[in-house]
Amino acid sequence: MKVLFCNFEDFSNYKLPSMFVGIGCTCTWKCGGDYCQNSHLAHTEPMEICPIALMEKYMRNEVSESIVLGGLEPLDSPDLIPFLEEIRTFTKDPIIIYTGYIENEVTIDFSKYGNIVVKYGRYIPNDTPRFDEILGVELASRNQYAVRYE
Repeated sequence: MKVLFCNFEDFSNYKLPSMFVGIGCTCTWKCGGDYCQNSHLAHTEPMEICPIALMEKYMRNEVSESIVLGGLEPLDSPDLIPFLEEIRTFTKDPIIIYTGYIENEVTIDFSKYGNIVVKYGRYIPNDTPRFDEILGVELASRNQYAVRYE
């Protein structure tokens, strides 16, 4: 599986401590490449990582209680669905996916994986941030929001 980064203890993207995996190695720049808040990742060389080894390390971590998938655009990653399936063989912990897609652009049935939160909405530079109750964090733009899938 190709990833841009992995932070095994992240405290800023969800209300629970998380393992944050940059699974989104590409992007179609829906938000606009010139002002993307993650554009610096476009110059990061993806690394190959074994999803089973990653999950084994997550399960041994005594701090992280959730898994955040982000990067450039996780929904554009061919590794997303296989990784969701792999995660569910290890744990029912919350999975959070940060996407710039708008909800009606997405055809994935997240409810079949259970306990998934998807943050929808494109980044708007210099917009008013808003606190999202589901994520428990402040989002960069007021059009961004999270949906929980059980």
